[in-house]
Amino acid sequence: LTYKYSPKDILLGVFEYLPHGRLLKYDPSTKTATVLVTDLYFPNAVALSKKEDFFIYCETLIFRCRKYWLEG
Repeated sequence: LTYKYSPKDILLGVFEYLPHGRLLKYDPSTKTATVLVTDLYFPNAVALSKKEDFFIYCETLIFRCRKYWLEG
C-alpha cells in the first residue's frame, strides 16, 4: 500500500523508486487501521506465521524480505 499513489497510479510509484509503501493492520471491530511499517519499496507478498506471532513481507523493488514480530 502506498501513501502517495492511488491503486490506478501504482506504476508511478514503481518508476519513482522511492519508499512510499506501508503495511497496515485493520481491526474490523473498530473499523480502524494502524500503520505497522513505513518507508517500504513496493511491499507485497505478506505471509502470516502459523502461530500468528509474526509475518513476513517482501519489498519487490529492492528484492528484500523481512520479518515483523506481532508478539514477543
